[in-house]
Amino acid sequence: MKSLTAHSLAALLVVLAPLAACAAPSDDAGDDLASAESNLGTDPTIPQLPAPGGTGDLTPWGGSDASKWRPEAIVANAASQAINAGWSRNDVKDVLVAVPMKLYSSGFYEFGDGQANARPELMDWRGQTRPPVVASVIKFKNAPTKLVVRFDRALPYSGTAFELRFNATTLAMTATRDAQGDAVVEIPLPAGLSYDDLLSQQAALVHPAGWGDWFPIYFRTGVKKISDLRVSQVKFSDGRTVIDREHVTSVGANDGKSARERLSGHSFGFGYNGAGGIVQPFQPASIHATYPFFGKNIVTGVGQGWTWVADQRPNGLKVMYTCFERRRLDLEVNAPDGGVPSGGGWHQINDAAETIMNDLETGPLMVAAGRNNPWLETHLPSGKFAYGLTDVATFRWLKPGEAFITTKGNWADDGTGKWFEQSNYHWYFFQQNKDVCTEEIVNPPGQIPQSFDL
Repeated sequence: MKSLTAHSLAALLVVLAPLAACAAPSDDAGDDLASAESNLGTDPTIPQLPAPGGTGDLTPWGGSDASKWRPEAIVANAASQAINAGWSRNDVKDVLVAVPMKLYSSGFYEFGDGQANARPELMDWRGQTRPPVVASVIKFKNAPTKLVVRFDRALPYSGTAFELRFNATTLAMTATRDAQGDAVVEIPLPAGLSYDDLLSQQAALVHPAGWGDWFPIYFRTGVKKISDLRVSQVKFSDGRTVIDREHVTSVGANDGKSARERLSGHSFGFGYNGAGGIVQPFQPASIHATYPFFGKNIVTGVGQGWTWVADQRPNGLKVMYTCFERRRLDLEVNAPDGGVPSGGGWHQINDAAETIMNDLETGPLMVAAGRNNPWLETHLPSGKFAYGLTDVATFRWLKPGEAFITTKGNWADDGTGKWFEQSNYHWYFFQQNKDVCTEEIVNPPGQIPQSFDL
């Protein structure tokens, strides 16, 4: 396949040029970032997510009445259930979950940048309260990685024979039916599948044996350690790092305040929201959570935000402190278009990249990446994509000290002159009982980070 987007080193250097003009490399081993950092593959304290069957704080996303869930809640509940199941095992170091779905961009750029509000759909599977397929990659500290694929009980198939397709290989798999009637396959990750790599762009296919149609799975999450990003090694002329320039992280803090409380009372030494000193945040009622649709706005998520922005575009980076409201189950249940999660809405990335950094909180944050057409339909070994589910969302806990990087997508040629959209999206939802803060970096158009570097 060939791509219309060039990922060149020259473009990367353009990203850093405005910073380098007023900055010098950091050699401070005691920088705040180092204390906040976790290594990929360690076992931090992982909280339990709301999911079907949960009560109280663990009540499912969108409330207990599954018949009222929008697709956002259906997908979030299924992914949360799989994340919880994966992390409940012994000796686990990481869990990724993939859900086939369909992602639509609205073309509505709510905040005047390159991110367009989006929505998920389950297409011809609509009417169900669970996705047809949920796949997990479970990585262990002292054992081989496993691939787990759950085929929903509502699929019109009662057997236990399934197939996995990757590259030019078709692998037979045998499932076990659980107490709910779901068919569950669990196998060691086959040689030839690169899902131990968080940056892997390899797609695969699964289906019941004898079916012509297929479901895609895809596990790229675009996660790197913050300290591995070039931008983390740069300081401004005032000696402050690009990462948490205002030093408001909760990591190592003993003042009893949350990151948002610290930001609200902070005297900014640099121009955030066009001012210095005590700066009032922008306070959107929701974040990427409205989707214009035939004359009305569909609500795709609930919870307000607080944002402090240092915007140096068009030639520099846009750096933001963004805080999100705690989980609001009351708003989830009463959302006007059906139950949805607390958090931001899905959005398509049309700037060169948008990066979420977990450098302000002491616990992990739930994030998801989405991609259109990770496997091109004209390259299927047979049939079409089952139920019209051409796209995939991938979920993972973003650990302290990690960056979640989503680059602008592109279009792919199938080799016969037919082009397929491969846009990238991301999402975040919050189960916490307190407001949560992140730091974000937006790369201007034309400055595509190479190898997920900034």
